[in-house]
Amino acid sequence: MSPERILWIVLLGVNSLQDMRKREICLKFTLLAAVLGTVWQLVGKNTDPRALASGLIPGLFCLISSLISRGQMGAGDGLVVCAGGICLGFGECLWTLCLALFAVSAAGIVIKTRKRGVRELPFIPFLLAAYLAERIGWFL
Repeated sequence: MSPERILWIVLLGVNSLQDMRKREICLKFTLLAAVLGTVWQLVGKNTDPRALASGLIPGLFCLISSLISRGQMGAGDGLVVCAGGICLGFGECLWTLCLALFAVSAAGIVIKTRKRGVRELPFIPFLLAAYLAERIGWFL
């Protein structure tokens, strides 16, 4: 497995635990992962900077959604997706985001129909599950 994929899984694992416990991300670790991913892509893989920048688009979409929804989707989720775009590139990051959005929507519907008191779901664990499912090939 490539270093950027390992970095992404570790980033999601650490932030999943933090998101489930405290409903926040580990900002310093997320920024460190973004910097390491950027250096690896530009120096280690000689990635075109425009391609690297395009990987930020799914995360920027999440950040804008956070602003529009007044925090219903946390800005931290958008930052983690930005880091994922740096590590994985536009296509794979977008696909993971779509799978995670589908999964969290389905979970929300199930929870709503059971009328439990849960009002918000941590999103990063769904990103981790979506990425692992994608890597295993469940959705291919």
